[in-house]
Amino acid sequence: MTGTLSEVAQACWADLAAAAASREEPFRTPVLSTAGLDGAPEARTVVLRAVDPARRALTLFTDSRSAKWAELAADPRAGLVFYDPARQVQLRLAGTAALHRDDETARAYWLAAPPAVRLPYLCQPGPGAALDAAGPGIAPPVFAGPLGEDTLAPGAAFFAVIVLSIHRLQWLSLRRMGNMAARFDWDERGALTAGWIVP
Repeated sequence: MTGTLSEVAQACWADLAAAAASREEPFRTPVLSTAGLDGAPEARTVVLRAVDPARRALTLFTDSRSAKWAELAADPRAGLVFYDPARQVQLRLAGTAALHRDDETARAYWLAAPPAVRLPYLCQPGPGAALDAAGPGIAPPVFAGPLGEDTLAPGAAFFAVIVLSIHRLQWLSLRRMGNMAARFDWDERGALTAGWIVP
């Protein structure tokens, strides 16, 4: 895809919105980068849950006991990297995280999430804790019956939502006859500065 800068930006946001709506899309599982509590970089794959192009907002879910939650609470700056291997397109986004736990935003997403999405929040202890053997960290009786509201309800205490407000987007298209790249920056008032850059 090549066009005007405006067309490139519109296509990027359309691809992101499509990824939030379908697990088949390559941009569905980007890599989220944060500053570790020790200052070292941290990165992990996450699932894109919602996109609001008008607000330049991306939504992710996490466990409030996770390292990324603590890292973003200490420093809300974050980066996301998306890659589509078929089209050889990379997106790099930078933004600031707003954290939601036990509030209206978190409750709305929790109630809308299917049981399979809510199930991991039943793990005990929390993410990253050591286990004696491989497994999800969820007590076996949970899997014995249907995953109804009563079974899943305890997970709501740990369910959290990250909403990233994006202030920079870099698009890179890898091409045999010469790569192309563009950068889009939004200031605090939402004014856009855009331009082509050397890949």
